[in-house]
Amino acid sequence: MPKKLPPVPKQGSLKFRKKFSMPVLLDQVKSNFIKLPDYRKKEGKFPLADVLMSGLAIFSLKDTSLLEFDKKRSDPVRLQNLKTYMVLIIFRAIHS
Repeated sequence: MPKKLPPVPKQGSLKFRKKFSMPVLLDQVKSNFIKLPDYRKKEGKFPLADVLMSGLAIFSLKDTSLLEFDKKRSDPVRLQNLKTYMVLIIFRAIHS
């Protein structure tokens, strides 16, 4: 018989670590993305930092950890998909 899942915590009741929580790490990543120069030919529809954060979201949803991502990236099909995806992200960032 499957174990009963714990109740979902109330909104705002979770306490995160000050340095190693996901919200803190994402804020740090975005602050670094904002510093990157935008070399697109014309001003994009979306800020470059937002485009890069979207790419990060796709990767974070694909695998449950960086270690899992790293283990799977040598798979030839997955490697080709990553290369194609990155080309599309860069092309879209430059031409948007």
